[in-house]
Amino acid sequence: MKEKPKTFTIAMTQEERLPVGYKKSQTKLIVTFSIVSFLAALWVSTMFFGKNSEKTTSMPDKKEVMTSSETLEQEKVTNETPVLEGSVEEKTLEVLAAEVKEQEFTKELASSEKIDARDKIAIHPMLNLKLEQIHVSNGLSVKKGQALIDLDEDYLNSKMELLNTGLENLKNQKENLDTLKENVSKAEKEAKSLYKNYKGGLVSRQKAENAINKFKQLAGNYQEVKGSYHVKEQFLSQVILELDPDFDTKEKKSLSLLEESVNKIKTKIPYLKILAPQGGIVASLHQRVGETALSPLMEILLPESIFVMAKVAQKDLPYLKDKVWVENSVESSKESIACQWTLPEEKSDSEYIDIEFNLVFPESLLETLSLQGELKIKSSYQAWGVAKDAVMTSEGQSYIYLLEELPESGEEKQYQAQKFVLSEVVEENEQSYQLSEQDAQILQKKWIARGDLSSIYDQSIVRLKN
Repeated sequence: MKEKPKTFTIAMTQEERLPVGYKKSQTKLIVTFSIVSFLAALWVSTMFFGKNSEKTTSMPDKKEVMTSSETLEQEKVTNETPVLEGSVEEKTLEVLAAEVKEQEFTKELASSEKIDARDKIAIHPMLNLKLEQIHVSNGLSVKKGQALIDLDEDYLNSKMELLNTGLENLKNQKENLDTLKENVSKAEKEAKSLYKNYKGGLVSRQKAENAINKFKQLAGNYQEVKGSYHVKEQFLSQVILELDPDFDTKEKKSLSLLEESVNKIKTKIPYLKILAPQGGIVASLHQRVGETALSPLMEILLPESIFVMAKVAQKDLPYLKDKVWVENSVESSKESIACQWTLPEEKSDSEYIDIEFNLVFPESLLETLSLQGELKIKSSYQAWGVAKDAVMTSEGQSYIYLLEELPESGEEKQYQAQKFVLSEVVEENEQSYQLSEQDAQILQKKWIARGDLSSIYDQSIVRLKN
């Protein structure tokens, strides 16, 4: 609950209401006018009694002279004597007052987008398909089982149709190839037998040559069909490789291997929707919708091991107090997360040092957490401060009106308001300015007027309002 400021009353004397220099100018004018009036009266009386001046010496009446002198002196006293202290008018000016005191300030130490974790899970796609939909983004928290990415099912269906048709054709071609191979083997045996009989004179030369030509023709057909078979086999292997990252390209290709690989792809179809295996923070997601999924797709950073790497200036190390936190720069999810840190053991002469800030997440925060964009590392500390609405500026200077208690002010305490120029404003928060060490030493636990008192003189009397 915000502390209600005390209210003071400024009691202005008539003298303090006058413009600067007005009192002295008025006094000089009245004194000069009185002297001139006296000399003029003396000259008129001399002229009036001039005829008798030769016979008798006319002296002014002692009583009259004394009266004039007393009048002049009285006028001087009336105009030069200030109003007695404590003599004030009923009309007063109310101002708020606040105490200069120690309060909590916030210091921004560094900012960084480098979020990482000691424990993380890499998310790999089961199939190399195009990304149809991405449900998350870097920095967002996810729960176990939450949808991360949907792979393109239509693309998979077209490839699977191609594989199924190709495998069917390859099976038929394999049967034809096996038949051709068997016929070639028989033709080879027959040709060898007839050639041997020809050498023994048992068969004619023509019959032996016909058997040899038949063998050669069948062997040529076999090689042609075999070549076509291997081309189709290689094509199907390439399609499988495009879909299945686990397909072994070094293993010798065979129809059985291709059939096994296609069946393995079919078992992965239910995993076209990729789910989070564990709760954490999404990181390292760089692909877009329409691109072919590359492995790894992303990482899930486990909350208990997440940290932010940031460069902190050596001069700001004293601000690393007990209360340090990471604040998200994204307005829609501006959470503050407590963190712990450890300074490097080795001392460095560089202006900045790298510090690892370990984040501490409450379980409730993980459901809505976002670590997107720039992360600011901040700390809070105690320092002497002054209310922002009490600080005024004039010609490049910042100043306040300092209230100091007057000695022997009686039951109703009285203060005097004096203008105090601030040497420096160090930091600021929502309500206060942090004072420099020099100003803080002077102003500690002093009262200040929250308002512009330039309409009255310095050292005006201030009374605590009942």
